[in-house]
Amino acid sequence: MSASVDAYGRLVAVSQGHPEHGTVTLHAHPPLPQSWRHDQAAVRRWRRRLSARNAAAFGLRPAAAAGPGARTATGVAPAWLAEHALPITGLAGVARPALATLVPHPDDIDGVSGVVQVLLPGRSPPPLAWRGTVRLARAAYAQLTEGGPLPELPQRLSARSTGSEVVLADQALGWAVALAGDLAPAARVTLRAGRAAVSAPLLPGGRLVVLGLGPDPGRARAAARRLALLDPDAALEGARARWRDRWAGWPRQLGPLDPVARRGVGYVLACCAIPVGSATCLVTDHRILPLAWTRDGYFAARALLAWTTATRNREPARLVRRHLAWLFEVADRPEGWWARSHLVGGQRKDQAFQLDQQLYPLLELADYVELTAEWPLLERYRGAVERALQAIEGRKAAGAALYATEETPADDPLHFPYQTACQLLAWYTLMRLDRLGVGSGRLGRLARSIRDAVRRHQVLVDSAPSRYAYATDLAGGKLDYHDANDLPMALASAWGFCEPDDPVWRATMRFAFQPANPGFAQGPHGGLGSLHTPGSWPLGHIQSWLVGQSTGQADAAAAAQQALVAVALWDGALPEASDPRSGHPRSRPWFAWPGAAVSAVLLDGLGATVPPPPER
Repeated sequence: MSASVDAYGRLVAVSQGHPEHGTVTLHAHPPLPQSWRHDQAAVRRWRRRLSARNAAAFGLRPAAAAGPGARTATGVAPAWLAEHALPITGLAGVARPALATLVPHPDDIDGVSGVVQVLLPGRSPPPLAWRGTVRLARAAYAQLTEGGPLPELPQRLSARSTGSEVVLADQALGWAVALAGDLAPAARVTLRAGRAAVSAPLLPGGRLVVLGLGPDPGRARAAARRLALLDPDAALEGARARWRDRWAGWPRQLGPLDPVARRGVGYVLACCAIPVGSATCLVTDHRILPLAWTRDGYFAARALLAWTTATRNREPARLVRRHLAWLFEVADRPEGWWARSHLVGGQRKDQAFQLDQQLYPLLELADYVELTAEWPLLERYRGAVERALQAIEGRKAAGAALYATEETPADDPLHFPYQTACQLLAWYTLMRLDRLGVGSGRLGRLARSIRDAVRRHQVLVDSAPSRYAYATDLAGGKLDYHDANDLPMALASAWGFCEPDDPVWRATMRFAFQPANPGFAQGPHGGLGSLHTPGSWPLGHIQSWLVGQSTGQADAAAAAQQALVAVALWDGALPEASDPRSGHPRSRPWFAWPGAAVSAVLLDGLGATVPPPPER
């Protein structure tokens, strides 16, 4: 589960994984109209409201403030992340940071789920009350390229206040939230058009407010009552101690990107890793799109493995082990392949076949086994790997060792089905599996034929100099473009597909970072982006960094790192896309993939995440 707070410590959303609906959420934001889902401009406007500074919020506020529907105040309040993870925020009416928000680890509180907010000692806030007009709902899943909206759910919201507790539940949703803590026995709740208006005064001297979560009112109330027994100072110190232990051994020489690297792995662990039984789903972000893409999940897992390698902290690697269980045992794959995106519970959300999304789970398995030498896991999933390979083989072109995809790695339709970066990923993944002994040599031969086919069919020979096409149809049609999502092309030299001085690859990457590329955005904060969301993308800066490393261009690599620092948010988070003129976020201020990629690149430089395979 995850909680989002504004600069004044008010909650913007509380979300939890759900076995049927993927993610369910308590929030104060208007729902996304179904009629907007295929209108990209409308979806973008709705998504921007989620991250606006004055986004609708609920929680502790001065008791004398406006009614329960009052919106969040504008302005800037002091805030930071204690131990690079726990929000310490201001509070309206208090001049200095006064409120800590944490999600206790379930191992510390008998497995219950909830949010705890603690007023810091020594502060003297005015009289406070917990207020807000909120709703319970399934996550909106506001996609720019909608792959099939989920059926609307009926609303069956109920609410009850009992002295100092408030319980909200929705029978159709199968989820409930209970409010408790140091609240006066005067809590009130009123239902209004599918929303609940809550007002609960904080006791004088009270310091603890909690939300307990559960599938029904009884279990939500039991969770809240368990959390309400916590000692505020001990709970906060326990959370800080857990994060201090996680950061133990963190390298000191990461330079200006250290906050980005910490936030990259910390965000994955704190907000994007959702337990599903004994498995773990990795979502791409906790709020706007809490869905699972295997592409995004791979880079999150790669960063976690790099964290284990650099610090000897085994927790991140154990999480990757559980993510592999989700990929191969939980995610719905009736034909052996992963869909474009999945709900947390494993159900398919979008049905499109994307070639790279079939390869990343296999590569993640290879990374994990080579790092941990857990060979029985490779045997456990060998059958699933073979099914995935068969599904990929079913997309093979006639007369060429290339494989078709229905969409780009940006989730956009692709009329040239043989996407070059995906072929490079196929080559690398098959080579890695061959190194582990999968396929008895067949995959190595197939990988070599892919490399030959790429060089034969995917080059724009009429360009001066020749470079790789973004995609082809093998019938003469070729697309001249490069996209920030296509990290495999930037990694081609590092992976060994070509030499760093290969003229075709170098010409391809030079084109990627020039205005002639339709995916490039010009401006003081310009760089490689994507037609999916115009602007400069941190993933594009990461590509420039990787290419600079591979080619020995230290100035280019350093410039790319400075570009990442410039577009990072105050907490080190990286957005999906930035405005090339201002550098401000243009899309999804929280996005797990680029931060995780930065973490992986920096930490891998301190020790190989993928060492030579040990003897079996």
